[in-house]
Amino acid sequence: MIYSGIIKYEDADIAFQFDELKLTLYPTYELFNKITMYQIENASCCTCEKKPISDGCLKGKVNGQSQIIHFFFDPMGYGTSIKNFIECEITIYVHTFTKYNCDFPFPVKNVSLQFESQQIHKYLGLVPKYEISHDMSQGICGTISCNTETTKYVSRGIMAGTELSIFPAFKCSWSETSFKFFPELFIQISEIKDEKHLLSIYDAIRKFIKYTSMRTDIEPDSFFIHIGEKIKGEICSIKTIKCDKEKEDCNSIYRGFVPWQILHRHAINILEKIYLNDWYLDNLPSNKNERIVVSDITISKDAAAFENEFSKCFPQGLPTHSEKRILAETEVEKEIVPLFEAAQGRKKKIYKGFISHIRNDALADKIEYCLNEYEVCIEWLKTKIAKELSNEEIADKCVSIRNDIDHGNKKINLDNDIAIAYIILRGLIYAMQLKRIGYETEEIAASVKNLFYIKGLAP
Repeated sequence: MIYSGIIKYEDADIAFQFDELKLTLYPTYELFNKITMYQIENASCCTCEKKPISDGCLKGKVNGQSQIIHFFFDPMGYGTSIKNFIECEITIYVHTFTKYNCDFPFPVKNVSLQFESQQIHKYLGLVPKYEISHDMSQGICGTISCNTETTKYVSRGIMAGTELSIFPAFKCSWSETSFKFFPELFIQISEIKDEKHLLSIYDAIRKFIKYTSMRTDIEPDSFFIHIGEKIKGEICSIKTIKCDKEKEDCNSIYRGFVPWQILHRHAINILEKIYLNDWYLDNLPSNKNERIVVSDITISKDAAAFENEFSKCFPQGLPTHSEKRILAETEVEKEIVPLFEAAQGRKKKIYKGFISHIRNDALADKIEYCLNEYEVCIEWLKTKIAKELSNEEIADKCVSIRNDIDHGNKKINLDNDIAIAYIILRGLIYAMQLKRIGYETEEIAASVKNLFYIKGLAP
């Protein structure tokens, strides 16, 4: 169903359409550059400027019924714009959720959230073991156990002022002739303030699992809300893409997960960074196979992810650069930019080249420095696929192709060395993020190895 209407901004009307998946605004050309953020009910919308959409919910009715749909805005989404027309279209992508069977008032204390998914059994490290015996008088009977060593690893901490604990579990569903195991991740929360708080935590948990497994195609089969021993509600995604059950490891060349034994020590820290929108997720591959696929689109995302993470790890800039050098580069760029903006034709192109050269040199220096700084963390990956490339060469290849892509050059040569350089950069970004929240070098190295391990490469 498509909803349409008018919203007000500075006494002007802006038309919008909402199709339960995206919100599209149609401002006039005069308003286009003025709009930076607009409030619709209690949902903040991002428009033409590429600013993250903030957390929020937009309530509405579906097909005229009284059922309330909660439209949760993806904090990592971005508005996109088309400037070639007088009427400018701005698209904002959202996730849509329905919440039902919730018969409790907010705030509510001591809540358990149950993330259930067949896709995460290896991620959780749960290995069910069972014995079955057939008895004509009693039907099927047997015993069930799981890898109890894994369930001892509970992550406890405080996220944005709320006490949490996260731990793996599993349940078993019996029928007359068979039973099924359902791997789960349980999240116990001291208090949930309101519906927005609940949906924000839910979205953070989904992204937490996507990030720690470095793939975006993992979704919950169900997400239950427990108060005491009773299920009081469920959240499910209307637009969730159900993925086919994965083949066994023997049929796949990818390992594709980081064991909970490694994740649990800092799970709350990662979850909090994602919850507070302090974690760059836009470069996550869609599935585990895509981790070693490089294209013009992934190059832009990976380069942006690196610059974002570098600014958080080194807010003062490169430690190896003196204040005089940083000041000189900044002053030169400030001098050139006005000349570039005022110039035309050939001069404008020359000034643009100067600016690009300064920025590219700075980016290459940053990548090379981090490759040296985190070398032990990504040593296994670099040894397996980039043994012949130095850190300086990897940095130069990353920067040269990124410059071509960002400037829209039509002929882009993606050779093998460039692809390798960007796979190394992905491992580097992951290592930098984990190091920032307190992971030990050995844990980071093990995580990178698990995520990029490919059968056929020697251990």
